[in-house]
Amino acid sequence: MSLSPLYISLYRLAVC
Repeated sequence: MSLSPLYISLYRLAVC
C-alpha cells in the first residue's frame, strides 16, 4: 500500500 502516502501528498497539494 505505497500509494496511500502518494494520494495524501496529492490531496495536500490540491488543498494548498
